[in-house]
Amino acid sequence: MMTEHAIFVTILLAGSQGLRATKGRRVVRALGTVRLRVEEIATTPILAPDRMGSCEGLCDEHYEAALPLTDAWTEHAYTWRQLVQPFGTPATFDPKTLLGLNFEFNAGTTYDLWLDNIEFTK
Repeated sequence: MMTEHAIFVTILLAGSQGLRATKGRRVVRALGTVRLRVEEIATTPILAPDRMGSCEGLCDEHYEAALPLTDAWTEHAYTWRQLVQPFGTPATFDPKTLLGLNFEFNAGTTYDLWLDNIEFTK
C-alpha cells in the first residue's frame, strides 16, 4: 500500500498494567524501514482519557527503535534499554505502563507489514 501521510499501525495492550517483561521481541517481514514506537502512560497525553495518559507537555513522543526490514522473516529482539525517546517531554521508560505498540511508516512508503509471534520475554 502506498502512503501520502505517515501511517501508524497500533496494537493496543489491554490490561497491560503490571507487565514485568524486560525485553521486547518481534518477528517481522516487510520491505524498507519502520519505526517501532512503544506507547506508555508517561508519553501519552493526559487530555486523551481513553488512552490513560499522564503527559502534560509535548506528548505522543514515545520510546522507539528503527527496524530495518527485508522480505524474509527476520527476528528483531530489543531490550527496553535499547529504545530511545528522541523528542518530546522527557519521560522515564517503565515497561509496567505499556499501552500499545505502534509501527510507523514514512509518507510515500510502499509497505506490506506482516507480524508474527510478538512476545515479551525476561
